[in-house]
Order: sequence, then C-alpha cells, then structure tokens
Amino acid sequence: MLIRLPLPSGFPRTILHALAVACLLGPGAALAACVVPQGTPDDAQIEQLIEALPECQREPEYLAGLGNILNQKGRYAEAADHLERALMLSPELKGAQLDYAISLAGMGEIESARLLLDEILADPSLPATLNPALEKQRRTLLSSTDLQSRLIVGARVGHDSNLLGSPNLTSLTLTFPDQTVVLPLDQSSLPKAGAYERLDVQLESRKQTLAGGQFESFLGLRTRRSGSAPDADSRQGDALVDYSNYLRRNNGAGFYTGGAASILRAGSGIRYNAYGVSAGLGSARLLAGCDSRMGLDIQKRKYLDNDLLSGSYSGIATSMSCDRQSVQWLVSAKAGVDRADHAERAGGNQAQYALRAAAVISSVGPRRFDKGRILVDTEFNQSRDSSGYSALLESGRSRVIRRNSARLEYQYPLSDSLQWVAGAEWVSQRSNIALFASRSWGPYLALRGAW
Repeated sequence: MLIRLPLPSGFPRTILHALAVACLLGPGAALAACVVPQGTPDDAQIEQLIEALPECQREPEYLAGLGNILNQKGRYAEAADHLERALMLSPELKGAQLDYAISLAGMGEIESARLLLDEILADPSLPATLNPALEKQRRTLLSSTDLQSRLIVGARVGHDSNLLGSPNLTSLTLTFPDQTVVLPLDQSSLPKAGAYERLDVQLESRKQTLAGGQFESFLGLRTRRSGSAPDADSRQGDALVDYSNYLRRNNGAGFYTGGAASILRAGSGIRYNAYGVSAGLGSARLLAGCDSRMGLDIQKRKYLDNDLLSGSYSGIATSMSCDRQSVQWLVSAKAGVDRADHAERAGGNQAQYALRAAAVISSVGPRRFDKGRILVDTEFNQSRDSSGYSALLESGRSRVIRRNSARLEYQYPLSDSLQWVAGAEWVSQRSNIALFASRSWGPYLALRGAW
C-alpha cells in the first residue's frame, strides 16, 4: 500500500483563522433575537445555534458568526454554506470574507481561497496596516502546495525458516502413463533456515496543486543478504507515481491515474521486471476521512531469465484507506487474468485474485511506553491455471495456488526521526500440486529513520 504523507500541522484552519483573529475582523454583533455568543461554544450550543437558523436566515451577522464557529470546529463545508449566504446578504463583511477563505481552504479549494484573499487585499477600504499580515498569510497558504518529501531508511536483521521458499517436500512424485515414480529431492532443494540482513531505502514525495489535485510518488530499494544461503540474496527496486483530483476537496469525487515499475534480481538467477498503469474513479464521500477507489490495472510482466513465463496482466482493483486519530487502515481487492505471452507456458493463462487488510494502531503500550504503534498486515492470494500444468505432475492437473501471508510489528519511537521495530512474518502457500506448497516464518528486529 502506498503510505500517504500527513499535511503540515494545523493546516489550513489555523493559517487563516489566526489571521482573522489577528486582524480583528470577526463578525459583528447580531440582532438581539439572533445572537452568536463570543468565544467557542460547545457542541450542544452549536446545535442550538443551528436550530435557530430558520428564524435567522436573513441576518448576515448571525450567519457569519455561525460560520466562524463551525470553522473553528473544522466543519468547513457547513461553514461555507452559511458564510456564502452571509456575503450574499452583506458583501462588505470583511470577517465573513476571511472566514469564507478559511472554509474554502479547509475543503481543499486552495485556489479559490487565494483568489478571495487577493480580492480582500485589492479592496481600497482595507486598512494599510493589515496588508503585511494578509500578504504573509497568503504566501503561507500558497507554500502548502510546495513539494514535500520524506526519506525513510530501515535496517533489519531476522531469521527465516525457509530462506529460498523451497517446497516442503523430501521427495517428488512423477506421474507417467503406466506408472508413478517417487524421486528423493537433493539436500540443496530442501527448506533451509537461517539469518538474513535487509536494508530498505525509500523516498516518498507529495505535491499538491492549487486546483485541489495531488501528486504522490514513491521510490524504493530493498536489498536482502543471507551469508548461509547466497541464492536467497536479492535486490528489488520499485517506483510509483499517482495523481488524484479529489482528495483535497471536502466530500470530493473524481478520478485517479498512475504508473508503477518493479525490478527484481535474485541470487537464484531470477531476473524479473514489471511495468504497469492504473486509472479509475475515486471518492472521499463514502466514509468521512477515507479514500475509496475502483479502477483498472494493466501490467507487463517480463521474466528475463525465462521468457516463457512472461505475461500481460489486466484486471480490476478496488480499495478503501482511512486515516483516523489513532488508527489508519486499508482494505483492497483485485481480480484479473495474467495472459501468457507464449502458448507453450505451463498452465497457460492464469486467473488471479487478491485480498488485503492492514491497520496501524497508535498509542499502544503501558503507561511509560504508550507512544508505541502496532502494524498488522494480512493478504490472501489465489491463482488458477487455465490448463494442465504438466503431465508429469498429478497427471496433468490444472494448478491452483493459495497463498496467505501476515506481518505483525510493534514500533516504538526513540526520537522524532528514529524508531525501533520488533516484528514477525508468516507465509503459507498451499497447492493441489505438492511441488508448489511451501511455508516460512520468522521474527526480526529493525531500526528505522525518517527525515
């Protein structure tokens, strides 16, 4: 899953709301029958103010005051409705104009908020002493669209019960037309346990546009080494870029599109490249604070060491990722077909399905260690060949593989940029052809830094 970077702290409410307070341009006093109290009322008082709207719909000061309070509560869409009506009734309300800019920025409409600030600055009746503060806040607002990047480096040591992912067999059964032959496997083909070291380096970047769009990119490099099993050594590189035009708009809906590439080089001789594109529809409306997507995935999968295995994948994908105060979670599903480039490929075309669920839970641990986090990541994959894999294996049976994997981590911060990690991984692969069944598990310790 792609990890999203958090918005700058306090954005955007404190940026513009602090300006409104500093400039002392808050909404004026309303009529006695429609009065908004000073300060920030509690939720019950806010609901009472909203209930009074039918009697106060034509009082611009009341609408402006209510919009100001809703902005303070982060209820930007509601605030915008009331502030817009207040400005229709009384366009000269400077406080309502500033609060309206707050609500626009809060809904991700940065360009509209900027244009409104420009109009306020261009007003000849604006006191000249307020211009520097307004200009400063305008620049601060625009800087929120600057490129933001984060570098993450992780070093891990662990134990793997099956370094090479070998089948859990001691012998292999071959089926001939007139007999069955059982062959013992060479010792080198049996599962081998041992220690490994892994280094992960990744660069995550995000760029927001004034129109409310968002670019995200990811570059990653992973190297794994095991002194006891050189064939288990591997190097993998990944790159991804994604654009969406709806995530920064309150209750927004729109589209997303992106591209990805992956390169794997393993000590066992495997050389694999994959390139893909994706596009579809996205929405932030289905569940507050969540990104829901559904679209198409297309990939070209190339085995450089054995081109006979290469293929082209196409399928559909759907996902929902949510960010709450103490938990982030993701669920996703994929279904598609990997079509063989060569008719001679064993098993032919392959139907593939995947389900994934992951969550990061914050504030976990006893009192002195309550800054810890727990990561749980589970995935299920199934593939089914369209034709018999080999006449020598299970008399030409069509192969089905089911793979379950899980990862559990406890993460504890040592500083603002450094954390230690204790975790464990587990993989179980089952198949109706015994040669493709395997199991592995192992604990690990890691140190990660983010800048």
